Amino acid sequence: MLAPAVYELYQGFERALWAQATDGAGNLYLGSWLPARVRRISPTGQVSVVFESKDLAVQALAAASDGRVFAAAIPSGVIHVISPNGEATLRHSAFLRPAMS
Repeated sequence: MLAPAVYELYQGFERALWAQATDGAGNLYLGSWLPARVRRISPTGQVSVVFESKDLAVQALAAASDGRVFAAAIPSGVIHVISPNGEATLRHSAFLRPAMS
């Protein structure tokens, strides 16, 4: 055999899947374009939406060892932190400026 077997994990309606990340529990995260969503595919194949942005796309994903997922959205440049229970908080924005003293 030249390569491992290939099989379909997910078939959706997104125009493109731009980002992928995996966590220590074996979940696969997919970031999409139009709509800008993060989907989680569990090791058993269950698909769920864990985050949705008002942006056009989730362009980059990273999974941390504590179960958080970082999602970078464009065109805003915002990085969201998604907790293991699905709550998202703003981590960084390219458009936020520190207060002037």
